[in-house]
Parts: sequence; structure tokens; C-alpha cells
Amino acid sequence: MKSPEQFEAEIDFLLQRLVPVTLEELLTAESDQDLPKESFFLSFDDGYRELAEIICPILQRKGVPATFFICSSLIDNRNWLFEDQIGLVQNRIRGLSDAGVAACESRCLQPYGLTFAALRKIRVPPREVLEHLGEFLGINWEGELAHHQPYLTSEQIRVLLREGFAVGAHGIDHTVFESMSLDEQFRQIDKSSRAVAEQFDLPYRVFAFPYGEFGVSRDLLLRVQRERVVDCLFGTRGLVIDEFEPLLRQRLCCEGHVGTFSDHLRSHLGAAVLRHWRGRNYVQRNS
Repeated sequence: MKSPEQFEAEIDFLLQRLVPVTLEELLTAESDQDLPKESFFLSFDDGYRELAEIICPILQRKGVPATFFICSSLIDNRNWLFEDQIGLVQNRIRGLSDAGVAACESRCLQPYGLTFAALRKIRVPPREVLEHLGEFLGINWEGELAHHQPYLTSEQIRVLLREGFAVGAHGIDHTVFESMSLDEQFRQIDKSSRAVAEQFDLPYRVFAFPYGEFGVSRDLLLRVQRERVVDCLFGTRGLVIDEFEPLLRQRLCCEGHVGTFSDHLRSHLGAAVLRHWRGRNYVQRNS
């Protein structure tokens, strides 16, 4: 996890070389040629309260716009991001003996074919498993959520909007799209983007895929395009051209990289140049 000082240094690095663009500029551009030649679009996923408390003050000082993609069911801390529940479970089992951990795993995970190692990698909310783990470990999920308040509130989001930032949807509950049927994928996009836009009276609807849009078919994107449920979608494939641009724009993940931020960017730029010369810098899907 980055410190505020590290984040600020990375923003300074970008500002020395590139011009930030707003969501509005991105949505109104018919092509990338309508944007500044050397520019960047900044966005954040998941909707943690640190965005309002730490990130936004830094961005305001620097004059950098940003867009925040939020799971609609997490607003006002109405629900858990299941990865955070798993993190809380991991913290709790650190206080158990080896025998206690084994008993917990045997009783709560093995009936579902899981281990703690597998639980850390899971990407589909294991609701029933988390209920059993909560009972075994004495975790009151509603009480912990009310105590920690990890996600943005409606009022915090309204303040962000008044300060010039933009907000979009990140699914209803952060479920990976590869695990859903086409109809459920469409419902997640439509329902969450509609909920966020209506709650905050937004003139646009934008959506970022949880974990990226890997496994999403051309049929889904054509349906989204045909029914015009959003103005723009965002993936996480990095510095590539997508066949559905400008409907679907790909982003470069800058969290958890190894080495310096400049090394991270240079490695991706170098890879993009190689893909371009090999004719492999274009995302094209099957139906």
C-alpha cells in the first residue's frame, strides 16, 4: 500500500510530463486525437473512504481531476466488499493456535472444498462460507461494518462531486464478470450505473469492470452499445487499443507495482511499443 507521500510523488511525476484530462473531456472526445497529445486520465476503484480523506485533498492541491468508481451496494456502508471480509477473517485467525486454525478450516471451509490458502484467491463472494466463518470466529459482520465504516458515504460523494470530481459505477457488489451469465453481466452494468447516476443526479453513466472485463464477450458489449445503458466502460488491460473504443477504454493499473513508479510506466510503454510492431496491441473478442 502506498503512503500519501508516495502517491503525491507519483502524481508529481505524471504532471511533469503529462496533462490531466477530466471525465467530461474523455466522454466528449470523438477520438484520442481530440485530447491533448500527452495526457492522462486518473481513476480509482472500489470507493473506500480514504479517497475522500486522503486522496482528494492531494489531488485538489495539485489541480488534478479524477473519477471514482463505486460499487452501488457499498454506498453508505450498506454492505461489505467481500475481499474485506476475507481480510478481517485473516486478521482474526492470526490470534488462533494452530489447532484453532485447523478446526476453523475443517468446520467452515472444507465442507465447501476450500482452504484458507484458496480463500485468499477467491473472486466470487462466498456468502454462506463467510457466515459460517463469522459464527466460528465471533465476528459480528454488521457491527464491524458500522464500527469501521470503510466505504464512502452519500454525503462524502456529494462533496467530491461539488469539488469537481466525477463518480461512476463499479458493479453492484464487485463480483468478477467471468463468473456470470450474459444477462447477469448486463444487469450488473445497467443496475449499478443507473443507481449511481440517479442517486447523485449525474448527466452521464460510466462503469468500470471489477477485476477488468476479461471473459466479457462481444455480444455483451454490443448489447450495452445498442441499448445505450452507459456512456463509457473501463477495463484494466493496460496500454492497448480496444476494438470498442471509445465505448470501452482500457486503463493501466498503477497499484502494487514492483520497483519505482517510473520503471513501472516505462516497462508498460516498452511492452506497448513491442506489441504495436508485432501487430498485437489490439483487443478483439469472440462472441
